[in-house]
Amino acid sequence: MSKKNFALFFILFSGRLVCQDTISVLFKTGYSKLENKEAEKLDIIPLSYDLTEADSVHFVGMADSVGKINANLKLSEKRAQQVEKYCKKFISEKIPVRVSASGEATQSNLELNRCVYLIIYSKTKKSETIELPGNDSIPSSENFSATATACYDIDYEVLHHCHLRLVTKGKKEFIVIETEYYDWKKLEKLFFADFNKAGKIIVKPLRWKNISSGSLWWGKNRNTAIVPREGFKKFKLFRKHPLPCGDCSETFKIDEPLKKVDTCFQVDYFLMYNLQIKIPFFLNRPWINARVPREYVDISVAYYIGCKRDWRVRWAEKSGRKNKKYYFTRLPLRLLYVENITRYMDCCSFNPEPSECDRPFIGICPMAPPDKSLMLIFEPGYYYQFQKNLGYALIGLSKTCDYSHICLLSGIDSDRNWYSLLRYQFYFLNFPFKIAALSWQTPSKASSISRYGRFFVGTEIRAIAGDAGNYYSQSVHVGLACVNYGRLPFFQRIFVQYGLSLDYAGNYSHRVFPLLEAGINFKLLKF
Repeated sequence: MSKKNFALFFILFSGRLVCQDTISVLFKTGYSKLENKEAEKLDIIPLSYDLTEADSVHFVGMADSVGKINANLKLSEKRAQQVEKYCKKFISEKIPVRVSASGEATQSNLELNRCVYLIIYSKTKKSETIELPGNDSIPSSENFSATATACYDIDYEVLHHCHLRLVTKGKKEFIVIETEYYDWKKLEKLFFADFNKAGKIIVKPLRWKNISSGSLWWGKNRNTAIVPREGFKKFKLFRKHPLPCGDCSETFKIDEPLKKVDTCFQVDYFLMYNLQIKIPFFLNRPWINARVPREYVDISVAYYIGCKRDWRVRWAEKSGRKNKKYYFTRLPLRLLYVENITRYMDCCSFNPEPSECDRPFIGICPMAPPDKSLMLIFEPGYYYQFQKNLGYALIGLSKTCDYSHICLLSGIDSDRNWYSLLRYQFYFLNFPFKIAALSWQTPSKASSISRYGRFFVGTEIRAIAGDAGNYYSQSVHVGLACVNYGRLPFFQRIFVQYGLSLDYAGNYSHRVFPLLEAGINFKLLKF
């Protein structure tokens, strides 16, 4: 074995004094740029390994024998630095990091010569041993329930608010439990179980840590705990309480499965807490765009919308900032709420938790609703007919509802005619003027859109009285209004409309004529 290969062997395998995990990232010949496919290997490191207990991390750069030795040494160092820089976002500053370059390597697999080895070291500590002082230790042959000194109920409610992921720590597998469950007192009273070498079930209190996880919009501090995979797979998380036991209390045995577990239709709360929404351009749409982190979706599991078992969520994979992939879908809007994402989860067969699949809890108000009070308004404007422009100033009563507007106004026009009108308009399509409203938003931080455009159709009855005579007409029109429904707005709407008008009095040369009109509504008084 050459000295260089012996040094590499020592770097990769000296970690046998402690636990270690090794990940390899490949590069193209002569390049140090990290490819997207290889970057995905690094993205899943926080999901597959327990970095909170890491003792240190080592990045070892390598190159093949093509080119000069000194150039390959610099290339291998640059590759190691690129991978270390990419991993900074999920490796804590408290964890020692070392970067080294091995230069040319002579492994038989030429592709592995152009790589960076990422080595995660974690020391074995006494606190990681299975049996702790004061814990319950139950022989495998004894019932672990009503015949013992306490009852044990699996807490399915907490589990419905959790995200679970598998990590490796040395040669053992663990389940990382992340939750945003609101009842901290309940979390503190949870236990988990494991096995020792003597074949006993060991009961331990669950130890929570507040740890930052995720990135981009789903990066936040969450209550996190780590439990052995085998113990969790068999016994999940449970509460202890005095006798007598309830219908959902389990009898834990090593050689028997859980007897009271079933599957129920539940809201995936953890997924709902970490989704983002984007308001569609036309605000009248009965659905809203939604995206969720890819690592929080099990693509092999069926997800549903609300309580409908035949209405499945359709995921589409897309890329966001920093090439972070996420799953995109569309969710229906139910009044001012987003419909829940649901799926089948474990529960107690004798007393299942209420599904609440039809009880939306993610609120969204894409449009600020209009003030539906009766108002006194002032409307200056102008109208164009028969190649003549006339201005007017009117005052009167107005009422706006969710999809309609009606007003009765009277005043004068620029020809000093008495001008009155009764107008009704129906809004059939809305869109925002604020481009930021069309970006991805967290529902709890999303502000409603107070200024937006509204297309409408309507009709207007007009009466004009002056020295030249009296005129009565009715128009049918289409138009566009810019509305302002924010707090205490001075003006409520600016509109322009165009249509055809019918002359009832017969005083015009044409019974039917085109009419263009525009105006501004100012609020004077609210009743």
